[in-house]
Amino acid sequence: MIRRPPRSTLSSSSAASDVYKRQYPNQTRFSAYSNSGNTAYSTAGTAFVLNLVRDNVNSGYNTSTGIFTADVTGYYTFRFNAYTYNGGQWAVLYYNGSSLSYYVDTNGTTAGSDHTVLQTVVASTINHMAWSMHLDAGKGCAVGWRSGYTGNIYRGHAQFSGELVSAD
Repeated sequence: MIRRPPRSTLSSSSAASDVYKRQYPNQTRFSAYSNSGNTAYSTAGTAFVLNLVRDNVNSGYNTSTGIFTADVTGYYTFRFNAYTYNGGQWAVLYYNGSSLSYYVDTNGTTAGSDHTVLQTVVASTINHMAWSMHLDAGKGCAVGWRSGYTGNIYRGHAQFSGELVSAD
């Protein structure tokens, strides 16, 4: 019998998180960060890469590509924050198993009208975005500059994290 987590949302308190980790020690989750400084991303749609992980249960986050890949089909929640030197827009990038494209929230696909999941960022500040999405096993996501925007982030003040909330 496979034990799955309850279909309720998870508490953000550290005590609840510790209880959850004890109850579901193999639940997919990751928390990526970097010890690097200012990094230029000159191509829109390229994943921001954070090269270190605090937690990477089931090895879903790739420290070389910046892409998270789901190991099981289900609903996931994600957070990304970073210090940026440039204003513009970050976008959630959808990974189809072989390449990245802009994720839109139309039935969980990358087709449809302009419902791109994005965050407008202000220069010289730490910006934050959070989202939930359904992913099939082998599919995933990342964060990068939206089309028309490029710039630098300070990876030493960046974090990308996520976890499986509910398996299908």
